[in-house]
Amino acid sequence: QFDSASFILNNNGPVALSYEWVMVDYYLSDDTTFGDADDRKIGDTGFTLSIPAGGNYPIDLTSTGLAYMTQLWTESLVPAGNYYVYASASLPAAPPTDPDLSNN
Repeated sequence: QFDSASFILNNNGPVALSYEWVMVDYYLSDDTTFGDADDRKIGDTGFTLSIPAGGNYPIDLTSTGLAYMTQLWTESLVPAGNYYVYASASLPAAPPTDPDLSNN
C-alpha cells in the first residue's frame, strides 16, 4: 500500500505543452531496467496540465490518484518481495513534435 507518491514531469522539448492530457502508467519491476519482461502494470492516472518548453510540473497524488495508481495490483500479479516502482508518461493525443525525435 502506498501512503503518498510524488514525481516531476519534465518537458525536454522546445515546444510548450498547453492544456495537454498526459497519461501516467505505473509499473512494478524486479530490477532497475524499465520496459523489460519482469515489469507489471499496477495502474494509471491522467492529468491535464501545461508545461513550458524546458520546464517541469510537480505532481503529488491525492488519495484518489493513489487508488488509480494501484488499481490493477492484485495478490497474484507478482510474488511477495521487494520491487521498484516506475512511471511512464505519454501524450495519448497528437503531441507537439520536435525535429529531435528523442524529445517526442
